[in-house]
Amino acid sequence: MNLGKRFLWLIWLSASLLPAGSCEVLLRWTTNEVPPAKTLGVTALVIPWNEDGRKLLPLARKQGYRVYVEAGKDSLAAAAEAVSKESIAGIILKIEPAERTSAEKRSKRFGRCTRNFPS
Repeated sequence: MNLGKRFLWLIWLSASLLPAGSCEVLLRWTTNEVPPAKTLGVTALVIPWNEDGRKLLPLARKQGYRVYVEAGKDSLAAAAEAVSKESIAGIILKIEPAERTSAEKRSKRFGRCTRNFPS
């Protein structure tokens, strides 16, 4: 075997031994109408925690979505209470850029924390 074929064989072998990865697309939804999940091709929606968003929660679940709520630090307690009462998949904490450094320091006390990418 020449060097090129050995290299390709090594790449194929490495790729076949790696565990399969998975990912999920979360779509932030802000309009008043929600199409069926099959139409959009995603199964999870993120709805802002505000008056309009609260009205969308039952509609989104009815259309076949797993619903996440996006809440800021001021509305986090109300969103957490809603998660315990309704079938909401989870909460996404919206952190303003000026608050990110202090929020990262506070989040170190939690066992698992997902990092928020800049918008």
